[in-house]
Amino acid sequence: ELTVPKFLAALEAGATRGIYRSAEKPDVTGTPTPRFDLLDLRKYLHVGIQFSRGCPFNCEFCDIIELYGRVPRVKTPPRMFKELEALLALGYRGHVDFVDDNFIGDKRAAKAFLRSLIAWSEEHGSPFYFSTEATITLAADAELLDLMRRADFRFVFVGIETPDPELLRQTQKRQNTLAPLADAIKRLNESGMMVYAGFILGFDGEKAGAGAALSACVEETRVATAMTGLLASLPNTQLDRRLAKEGRLLTRSARTEVRPWEVDQMTGGLNFMTRRPRGEILDEYRTALARLYSAENYFERVRGFLAWFKPHGRHRPSARLFPQFVWTFLQVSAHFLVRPTLAGPYLRTLLAAARHGPKHVSLAVILAAFYIHLGRQAAHVVGHASEQIDELSRVGEAEFLLRRGLEASRVPAG
Repeated sequence: ELTVPKFLAALEAGATRGIYRSAEKPDVTGTPTPRFDLLDLRKYLHVGIQFSRGCPFNCEFCDIIELYGRVPRVKTPPRMFKELEALLALGYRGHVDFVDDNFIGDKRAAKAFLRSLIAWSEEHGSPFYFSTEATITLAADAELLDLMRRADFRFVFVGIETPDPELLRQTQKRQNTLAPLADAIKRLNESGMMVYAGFILGFDGEKAGAGAALSACVEETRVATAMTGLLASLPNTQLDRRLAKEGRLLTRSARTEVRPWEVDQMTGGLNFMTRRPRGEILDEYRTALARLYSAENYFERVRGFLAWFKPHGRHRPSARLFPQFVWTFLQVSAHFLVRPTLAGPYLRTLLAAARHGPKHVSLAVILAAFYIHLGRQAAHVVGHASEQIDELSRVGEAEFLLRRGLEASRVPAG
């Protein structure tokens, strides 16, 4: 909002070069309403809007605080309702995602907005239900949980990262050490929110067996969709600066012609010289993913989650969507029932969900549909990790990195 106008003005004035920066962070209350009318909303599972930017925490590996700062800035309720009303005017109903990186970064402002959102939803017939991302500290705030439940928040992503409290303190994510993780996740589930969670392997100070401990944590917390990746040093983070200072950040070698470096955390993490053997980390990662995304293990977590889950829901889907759900159910069921290794876990989960009611059945079908992707994705990543492990065992880490055109170099401070 602040930098691009400077660039455009210079371009219009005939400038052919220049660097344009803004030291201050923009006031999000002036952010224009998105052009939702440019979208074919029938092709979206949900639509994204933003309430706040910034996060008060200081996690070493996170780039959000570098991009958006540590002082949360929020939009006013009237500004948010303009965006929701724009969606209403286009005939959209259903799932709206607050894309905030920490929706509760400013808890006082979040609570005030939620109270207004509850009233607005009641006034408009509860046309939407919501999801977002927040820190695990959400689980400790009973008032906030009640407000999110009443506002119809149904999904929340939290960064768990690791069950090791020493690593959490080392990476400056101390907020995750304040309460037992399983208890916190259970409170979120009981408040009507399904939890997606992020986990990371490859931290400095990690001990042998970290992969098994991570898997056990996922199982204990009953998180079905556990985004499990390898630590990646993101540009301009505290981690990135520390690794560069220590001479451990992997950079392109000027002497070697190489293929593009993969950047996703599953197949392209560990872009630095690791403290423990790279092959050991990759082996534990491979084992953890295979364990977590076996059909038996995945659907066992789904059943565990459904036992904790206490649904709510002011938003009622249109009856016109029922044939679409039935068709989706039939397609998902066909996928699982024709595969002997998948049929048993799927049917046991459907039966368990049916004991709780139709909302649990709906979620069970959604999570089964997720597995169609997640099972394949996990198999792909396990195969990729296996290839790297085999290559490391054959040629050693130095040659392994050389073949990728990577080398560790010390970057001067500043």
